[in-house]
Amino acid sequence: MTTARVRLRQVDAEDVAELERAISDPAVMAPFEWYGWRDRHRLRREWERDGLMSDERGALMAEGDDGPLCMVSWTRVPTSPAAFCWRIAGLSLPAARGRGYAAETLGLLVRYLFDCSPVHRIEAAVEVGNIASQRVCEKMGFVQEGLLRGYTFRAGQWRDCLMFSILRPEAADTAGEPAVAATTAG
Repeated sequence: MTTARVRLRQVDAEDVAELERAISDPAVMAPFEWYGWRDRHRLRREWERDGLMSDERGALMAEGDDGPLCMVSWTRVPTSPAAFCWRIAGLSLPAARGRGYAAETLGLLVRYLFDCSPVHRIEAAVEVGNIASQRVCEKMGFVQEGLLRGYTFRAGQWRDCLMFSILRPEAADTAGEPAVAATTAG
């Protein structure tokens, strides 16, 4: 799936190496994604096992003309015994921040998930202080639903998050450059 500036594709070995470097660097992950040092090679093991794609979760890389921009991921969240929604997240690489790529990427991801799975709802939990991510969600048609108190632990404190969601009927108008016109790239 593509827009004029962004193409979604599967994560490859070079992406995994770049992401491993990024998640190990507090300066790259700050201020909202640094949770301390973790198993740096977990991502590689998961990629080697299943390419970061399964029925329970997935990840794709967004790239532009100059290379990788951000990784977006989704996780299955049961909503009833017979249904589920996707919880999405994203990690923009430093060179891509503040240039509008996150909104285009989110629009493509929403279109992909609604096109390729029967879900009715996609949601995102965004830390209260992360104004840029809140704006991206709102720009792409996500609705702020409420406050998740003490939802995530970072930098020695429990932090509140805002829950955003978009439903399938709402997504028809939201993919930046019309998602409906997005093409499948090989």
